[in-house]
Amino acid sequence: RGDDEHPVRPARDAGRRGAAGQRLAGARELYLTAAYDEALASLDALQPNGLPVEQQRALGLYRVLCLVALGRTADADAALDGLIAQHPLYRAEDEPLSPRIRTAFTQARQRLVPGLIQQQYADGKAAFDRRDYATAAQTFDWVLKALQDPELGSAGAVPPLSGLRMAAA
Repeated sequence: RGDDEHPVRPARDAGRRGAAGQRLAGARELYLTAAYDEALASLDALQPNGLPVEQQRALGLYRVLCLVALGRTADADAALDGLIAQHPLYRAEDEPLSPRIRTAFTQARQRLVPGLIQQQYADGKAAFDRRDYATAAQTFDWVLKALQDPELGSAGAVPPLSGLRMAAA
């Protein structure tokens, strides 16, 4: 499991990683040459399932960047929300993002991650209640890690998130 992943994800198919990685690199090159429509078409042809976490995040991020470059703001917002839903702890810190994109990314995370934490806690509690202790422990570990996210700001210190730290520990 990647550091930013939900606690439980399906196994990845190693055979698809290489070819998909090459297609992703090609899409990245198209984006860098301002061929946004072509880059987006290439990204849309890729299936994120089975890709390594890094490639899933890159696919999602470049999809957002292409949509922004094309002026498709609503689609970019929806793609950003989807990226965060799949990779809630991904902060894109190492990516060369414009201040506007970085701000949108941070604001979307602040809006979405608290709800994702609450859902994961509920999933962990359900796993515990059905005596699936391994899944519960993994899920609660993720909740505790997510609660330490500095971008949560004051949301992590007030109910309902403030109560989850002790309950998940």
